Amino acid sequence: RYPSWSPDGTVIAFTSERDGNSEIYIMNADGSGQTRLTNHPADDRSADWQPLLVGDVNCQGGVTIVDAQLIAQKIVGRIDALPCAKNGDVNGSGGVTIADAQLIAQLIVGRIPSLPAP
Repeated sequence: RYPSWSPDGTVIAFTSERDGNSEIYIMNADGSGQTRLTNHPADDRSADWQPLLVGDVNCQGGVTIVDAQLIAQKIVGRIDALPCAKNGDVNGSGGVTIADAQLIAQLIVGRIPSLPAP
């Protein structure tokens, strides 16, 4: 329910109640790669796509230490996916790594003036 296509047309965000309550999932346009993004008792609905904001992996419209923490949690397997994973490749390496979390943390504490341009 409530499908929302990514701006580039390659991914669909949608709501499913397959686990008993409304959660937000994403999948590739061909239906493969289904991944749950939310996992809590509250109902989640109406996923939306936001413009690329490098470092903003939680899709909140800004870069905070929470983004660095989410990247670290993804790397160690505590969460399955980042809500805005495309924003996570801060250093342009082609994937999300601990180095991206470190750059975000350095920005937050004022060690660097900005994140690298995408």
